[in-house]
Amino acid sequence: MGYLAREGRTAMAVLLERGHSQSSIARLLGVSEGTVRYHRKRWASGVGDGRGKQQLKAAVYSEAIAHWRSQQEGRINLADLHAWLCREHGYDGSLKSVQRYCKRTYPAPAIRARRRVETPAGAQAQVDWVEFPGAVLGTETVDLVALIVTLSWSRKRAVVWAASLRCCGSTM
Repeated sequence: MGYLAREGRTAMAVLLERGHSQSSIARLLGVSEGTVRYHRKRWASGVGDGRGKQQLKAAVYSEAIAHWRSQQEGRINLADLHAWLCREHGYDGSLKSVQRYCKRTYPAPAIRARRRVETPAGAQAQVDWVEFPGAVLGTETVDLVALIVTLSWSRKRAVVWAASLRCCGSTM
């Protein structure tokens, strides 16, 4: 038997009303025929899907899970939590049961906002200025300056060298 979300159950109800067979509904929704039969019987008896209201197996270990989570820094690894529960507390449930318990009990971590800005080729560049006072060039000592331009899209660099600030238009 597979899981049907609310949208799938609504679609199943509409398809049943229109006379579709259980097997065709199962194929359309990607679930087994047993899932369709299960939901059809629950509706006929006037009872909704009660699986979501069941006590989770990991809930018995809620204090141990809370303690383990308080000892962790950063992101929580539920596979490590499951292994710890099995090793230290004799937990015989599945990793999936621990995942379900944590999803219901603890809020999802905050999502950090990120925005990536794409620019067309050649639209942006990073420009740096560097000075080399007293650089030895051949047999003479000169003050060199360089303008370094890095294109943002291709990361190609261009370097313009000058022997003094005056030739570059600066009055420093």
